[in-house]
Amino acid sequence: MSIAGKNTPGMNRQEAQTKWRTWLFAFGYAHLVGISCGGRTDQLFGVFSLVLSGLVILYYFKYRDLPWQDFLAKIPVFFLIGAYLIVWFLAVVAKLYSFSYNLFDTGIFTNNIVNFVEKGTYYSSVLQMPALQDHFTPALLLFSPLMWFKPTILWLLFARLIGYGLTFYFLYRISRLLFQEKLYIMGLLLLWLLNSAPVKVLRFEFQPSTLAWPFIFGAFYLILTNRYVLAYIILLPTLGLKENMPLIYAVFGVYFLLVAKRTLLSIFWLGSAFLYAFVIYAAVVGITGFPLAHRDYLGPLAMPWKKLLFITELSLSFLLIPLFNFRLFAVFLASMATTLISGYESMATLTFHYHDIPSAFGMLVTVLVLKEFHDNPLKLLKLRKWLIVWQALLIIWVNSLTPVQTLWSSLPKEIHIILQKEIATFQRDLGAEARGMVFWLQENLGPPFIPFPELRSILPANEASLLAQDEAGDWVLVSEAIPPYNYNQEELKALVKKLEVKYQEESRGFRYLKVFRRKKDVANLHAK
Repeated sequence: MSIAGKNTPGMNRQEAQTKWRTWLFAFGYAHLVGISCGGRTDQLFGVFSLVLSGLVILYYFKYRDLPWQDFLAKIPVFFLIGAYLIVWFLAVVAKLYSFSYNLFDTGIFTNNIVNFVEKGTYYSSVLQMPALQDHFTPALLLFSPLMWFKPTILWLLFARLIGYGLTFYFLYRISRLLFQEKLYIMGLLLLWLLNSAPVKVLRFEFQPSTLAWPFIFGAFYLILTNRYVLAYIILLPTLGLKENMPLIYAVFGVYFLLVAKRTLLSIFWLGSAFLYAFVIYAAVVGITGFPLAHRDYLGPLAMPWKKLLFITELSLSFLLIPLFNFRLFAVFLASMATTLISGYESMATLTFHYHDIPSAFGMLVTVLVLKEFHDNPLKLLKLRKWLIVWQALLIIWVNSLTPVQTLWSSLPKEIHIILQKEIATFQRDLGAEARGMVFWLQENLGPPFIPFPELRSILPANEASLLAQDEAGDWVLVSEAIPPYNYNQEELKALVKKLEVKYQEESRGFRYLKVFRRKKDVANLHAK
């Protein structure tokens, strides 16, 4: 359906279409190379994006009789999805070798599995507590064979990307089920691909809850085809990904109640959510003897403005479309329950990973709202005008993150390559005896030491004092050449100075890696 308009004298239709495509290509290129609003040096790219997108929109009003829908429907979406996934895989490897991952959080979950493989106990040597006490993640034990073959954080990070890729398959099936027009199907895939919410999750450290994405999309497809029992069953594995995963059942229960009008199904799914939550918390206490470590952050009335900003920013990433249907927006809000009832400030932001589950449900809610508008042409016309007039600039600004930017900013530099070689040399010199040694590590030096079960993380203040008191540590490794995570260079230098009491620096000819070994007299005293 074309929207009638008038051509400007002096330019024929073909010239106008060619010129518009040029502007669109320029904007697409600017977006692809990694526009971001997150840092000072990226603001120029953000302004460039706004200017180009503004020209594209103005061009629309000038030549509204161009075949917009035909052109947009021909965008090679599947090629873009494949290209983006390849770039994401490359970016993950680049981040590993440029020391962009840390012992928190990616390293912790990997270390838990390595300890299970090496010692038969699901334990976090980094946190010095049972792994289940930190987070209820028994499903991660399925990665044990891979960790036995080669212990590395890449298994978890690649699994997250594979799950992300599977969401496009299920989203395609959902879109084909609800829409006949290719424009809607391709548009929804593009919205999920270019959406800043999942991109920010993928840029952050690994969190097991992200692995639930394909299960959520797959279950929703089954629900739309009335296969409720199968949908219920395929969500069961997600319960082992984190203690808040019963929320998924609860959100679908809200969907059955408010949208599908299936009261009995709603009661059953909501009841299951509460039952599973109780079982998980009881299981943690029963298995570990301790309650969950992250249980004291409740604060439903805390940070109201930050939570409102969280809802707004997350809604913007979906073009504010979820706001057009009150019942579906309530489902969207239900998926944010973990953040809304929390008093933990970091949870009310898209900087970390706490919006991973809301991101998935935000996409599904957006699909359903568009379906409603699709079936009601009058509402669709209003939505289209509302989006084009003022919203598009905000959308481009919010959704201006790409994997290309992540890859570009994470490419290893010469200093990273040298440091990687020095770590490999140090590990080779230690030999097999190192597997039983205790390593205190600067946060971003942790991932290369994942094969060694006994790892500790050096964080500022209390962790530094713990290091000074520790009687079991064998080695301390730091590097002033790479930006330390969570503390500055001066704090790192001060820590190195404190280490001289119980540790002595070993001169191994390294340029960037500082190696400290416990002094022999202290070690001998400890051995007695």
